[in-house]
Amino acid sequence: MSEFTPGPWRYWWEEGYVGEINSANGKLVAGFDTEPNEADARLIAAAPELLGALMMLDIRGGLGLQTHEYIRSIITKATGEQQ
Repeated sequence: MSEFTPGPWRYWWEEGYVGEINSANGKLVAGFDTEPNEADARLIAAAPELLGALMMLDIRGGLGLQTHEYIRSIITKATGEQQ
């Protein structure tokens, strides 16, 4: 499994240009050549922070079994881990 690019990620698009989602060090994470749905692009750019928050909740616990299992399933989906 390859590692994902660490966040934070930033979304950039300007009419007439190729849009990008870049890491803090400028590495291209994703690119698109059509006008993106801005809400989708912001969500993608927030992915590293969202995953980090879920991992903190997973470690912290105390949220109930059903919530914990849901959090674990999302982390597994995002990281490609096998349970």
